[in-house]
Amino acid sequence: MDNQVNFSGSIVVLGLGAIAQCLGQVLRQHVCCPAGNVVFLEIGDASPEQITKIREQGFQHHVVERITKSNFKTVLKPYLGDGDLLINLTCSVDSIAVMDFVHSEGMMYVDSSFEIWDEDQVENVEDMQHQTLYALHHRAREITSHWQEGSPTAISNHGANPGVVNHLAKAAIIELARELKIDFVEPQNSQEWASLCRSLDIKVIHISERDTQVSVSPKSKDEFRNTWSPMAFMDEASSPAEIGWGTHEKVIPERSFRHEYGPNNAVFFHKTGGEIFVRSWLPNGGQIHGFMMPHSECVTLSEYFSLYDNGELIYRPTVKFAYLPSPEAFVSIHEYMMNDEVPHKNSSIMNDDIQSGVDELGVLLLGHERKAFWYGSNLDITEARKIAPGNNATTVQVVGGVISAVIWCLNNPSRGYCETEDLPYKEILSVAEPYIAPVLQAFSDWQPSEGGAQSDTSNDVWQYTNFIVGR
Repeated sequence: MDNQVNFSGSIVVLGLGAIAQCLGQVLRQHVCCPAGNVVFLEIGDASPEQITKIREQGFQHHVVERITKSNFKTVLKPYLGDGDLLINLTCSVDSIAVMDFVHSEGMMYVDSSFEIWDEDQVENVEDMQHQTLYALHHRAREITSHWQEGSPTAISNHGANPGVVNHLAKAAIIELARELKIDFVEPQNSQEWASLCRSLDIKVIHISERDTQVSVSPKSKDEFRNTWSPMAFMDEASSPAEIGWGTHEKVIPERSFRHEYGPNNAVFFHKTGGEIFVRSWLPNGGQIHGFMMPHSECVTLSEYFSLYDNGELIYRPTVKFAYLPSPEAFVSIHEYMMNDEVPHKNSSIMNDDIQSGVDELGVLLLGHERKAFWYGSNLDITEARKIAPGNNATTVQVVGGVISAVIWCLNNPSRGYCETEDLPYKEILSVAEPYIAPVLQAFSDWQPSEGGAQSDTSNDVWQYTNFIVGR
């Protein structure tokens, strides 16, 4: 896929946070359109410096009232047009509702994650089943099932993770098959991918991430500091942990639950992502104890790699996300959790103050004859600043996912609702690669500690309980 596309329509970017600001720096390298056709909408939170940077690019900047469940159609309507594109990069704005409304106006759509309205969120994790990612994916599919064939393209959950990592998973499987000298034909659909995974004996897939970017100065006690949205990170840490549940697993974990509809490929917990640590491994980071945060790719990849024989499920890997954030963010999220999820007085995103560090993000395939195979990005702050000055490695990786989705969307404007696995992984990665390079791969003998909490899991090191810290 060419990394540039001509477009004569309008592009509306909803939000002006770190990702939107970074997107503004690179958008016209990829989309050839009049700068005045691009408008950034935000609720007045942006600083004068941020607004100046947007306007210096020739883009429009408009302040709108806070978007809510009751007013979102009224607020957005003046900016929507047939054949145009909306890129949703906000928090606490229901992405599925916005996507459906945009579609009704004949407009294309891209976002980087599912969000729901503030008023639809509940405080008790026991009551959160409706806002699990599994539930949101099924809600999106139900709503979009009524769209007509050939309707405007809408791509959901396409940043770095979810997004780029979903495509890296396919690339990793192909590389592993080559390394193991397996005879195979490149898969063309879900069942062929699942069959190849099974033949490789992949039992567990981790999305593994370690962020080592550090600031020149320590954070203050009342500050939440992060390399990406503090609000979004707090939301993840407060949401039910979710993982794709593999067919090799023997014991359902305590306080975990299955859904009563759909393919039943995931479990969710009455514990939040900020309460569970999971063992994982990365080539440079080594073994980590990462947060088992809820992420969309765990739900969709586990479903996509599910193999059926005459309607009976015969294979599925366990898929989970293990995240070790930057040191300042680790302290921040720990303070947030131990303060009963009360936000800090102040928050900030680390950019120019970062003195060093890497965001190591990739896919770890486990259980095959070589035990562990990792494939992913090793982008450091120096290279990130060459791509988008004033940004960090994490935001640059996310923008790689967003811009690759935007280009595919504009080149394929009539594909209806698309989840990440529906897109051609090679084409997407060809655009995203400059934003995630270098891409590395490595084998390891690493495995989690043997002997889980339940005795009947101890003869299989790849059981879920063996990955959990502090069981």
